[in-house]
Amino acid sequence: MKTLNYISKLFYYGSSVNIADMDDVSEIKDKTDLMFVQCAIGYNADFIISNDYKSGMFDVSQYSFNVLSAEDFIELINEI
Repeated sequence: MKTLNYISKLFYYGSSVNIADMDDVSEIKDKTDLMFVQCAIGYNADFIISNDYKSGMFDVSQYSFNVLSAEDFIELINEI
């Protein structure tokens, strides 16, 4: 029941971004991960958290967000 509550909150507080007409990001090698980068662009996100070093997300630098590994993100949060 607790999991269902968390999922309900995710949908209640969440929102969506239309990525259908967004440009391709040439650095992304794994096109199934392109949607995450496009969502970060659409929402002016601060971070993308990923451990997928082969996807190309770590090579994207022209946008306002940083791509961090899970370990680096935990370290950053612990510093705050």
